[in-house]
Parts: sequence; structure tokens; C-alpha cells
Amino acid sequence: MKHNPRGTDLRHRVAPRLTYANVMATIAVALSLGGVSYAAVALPRNSVGAAQLQTNSVTTTKVANGSLTLRDLAAPTRRALTGTSGPAGAVGSAGPTGAPGARGPSTIHTSATSAPSTMTLPAGSHLVFGFARSSTPGTSCTLTIGSDTDTAGLPQGGAMTLMLAVQLTSATPATLSCSGTVTYGSRLAAVQADALSIS
Repeated sequence: MKHNPRGTDLRHRVAPRLTYANVMATIAVALSLGGVSYAAVALPRNSVGAAQLQTNSVTTTKVANGSLTLRDLAAPTRRALTGTSGPAGAVGSAGPTGAPGARGPSTIHTSATSAPSTMTLPAGSHLVFGFARSSTPGTSCTLTIGSDTDTAGLPQGGAMTLMLAVQLTSATPATLSCSGTVTYGSRLAAVQADALSIS
């Protein structure tokens, strides 16, 4: 076997330089490089934010399907997702009948018992009654309100009731007058309402 004096000489030149300091320096360099690699793959939670991401670095292939909600989208994008209005729905069924409204105000006007009887009615709608009683046969009475009249007679005597429904634009007198003797006098009564239907 041929001896290689050149290789022997190389070992003799390197061996004296493998000191403790050289070995520890080499190990420190190796650990330092390994530590950088570890830090690159083991980052703390929530340590990467918008400042660390490059523009267009998050693409559609890196987003899990179904992971984004409407609030994650920009306002212009949300408006672009709005479709056309759909057809009108069917008409719903009628709701329940409402409660009756409050009763409107009404006023009752009466006259004193006399012969003839008279009173003044204010403007508005009125239902007016005239009452008379006579023991004299052939007595007749007439209820007059403006141009409206109602007349009734008592061939055999007795009680009578007359009625007029009127709509007045101003204050108007109402009068109940009778021919003959009215035994117990006569009297007027009127009911004023908000509206009155006259046929």
C-alpha cells in the first residue's frame, strides 16, 4: 500500500486548530441558523396582521369555502349582490273587525209644557218630537220648524205625537201649536246628533 505523505501533512496541519473555542463557535452558528428557521414557521397566535401581508397575497384558493359572511365584504360589493325585486306576493286575508268607535256626542233639547210650545234649535241635525194631549174631540196640532211642518188631529181626543227630522244651517225656532183645548198642554223634545240621514 502506497503511503500518501500529502494527506498526512493536511491532517497534521488541521488537527492543531480544532480547539474548544473553534468547536463551540461552530455549534453556536448552527444553533443560530436553526433558531431563525424555527421562528419562521412557529409564529405566535395573532402575530400576523394586515401590515405583514403583501398586496394580493391572499387569493381565492387560500380562503376556505363558506368562511366569509356578508359583513366581511366591502359596501360596494354588497350593493352589487342585490338582485331585482321579486314578484308581489298574494293578498293576505282580511284582518279581524275592529272594535266599535266611541259614540258621537248628542244633545237633547226640551221645551216647557205649555200651549203653544216653542224652543230655538241650534244649527245641526235634529230629530224633533211634539207631544200633546187633549180631551176635546177634533183637536189638531202642528209642529213647525222653518219651512217643515207635521200635523196630526185627534177626532175623539187623546194623545198625539208629531215628529220632524231636520238639518239646520243656523239657529231656528221650533213651535208646536194646537187648535182647540189642550188639556195637559204640549211639549217639544229634540235630539241633536253629529249626522242624520233623512229619506
